[in-house]
Amino acid sequence: GGYEDNDFDSNVEDPSGSRWDVGVTWVPNQRTEVEARYGERFFGKTQSLRINHSRRRVVTSIQYSETITSSRQDFITAANRVPIFRGCNPQVDEYCEPVGEQVVFAVETRDQFSIRERGTASVTLLGNRNSLTLTGFVSSEEFQVDATEQQRRGANLDYSLQLGNQTDLSVAGGWNRNELAGSDRE
Repeated sequence: GGYEDNDFDSNVEDPSGSRWDVGVTWVPNQRTEVEARYGERFFGKTQSLRINHSRRRVVTSIQYSETITSSRQDFITAANRVPIFRGCNPQVDEYCEPVGEQVVFAVETRDQFSIRERGTASVTLLGNRNSLTLTGFVSSEEFQVDATEQQRRGANLDYSLQLGNQTDLSVAGGWNRNELAGSDRE
């Protein structure tokens, strides 16, 4: 437990307050481990779950968590408009007229905080010198500064082959789908 004193913009009334969590880890055998946690932070309840199970040639894992994440984002905004002149100089020619305008952009850097819920499941198949891992995930992020929400889904496939004692060959591929709520962006 403890107290967090956050100083960032949020759509929550007060992004500070006490925090606590309790958890239990259960290891029923050498191959299985289960950890569950429950708590509370300024934005509400928090939960997490992690299950790992390994067999001789297969390792499976399931995870779920609720956390706060932060990122720094650059936003481009129109800052000003300036006239465009062709074939004349307005400083020396009083009859020089602009032929148009050019927009001047500015870059504004903002810290973005979000509350993220994420679930992940993976299966790894182990060979003598190789492994194949399939991972799938689903996440939901509620951004605190601009009050938008983003949904993400995806899957990754990773293959690794041990070529020698200190050399591995890895090939990976993935698919991700991001959807920003209230927008046509995908």
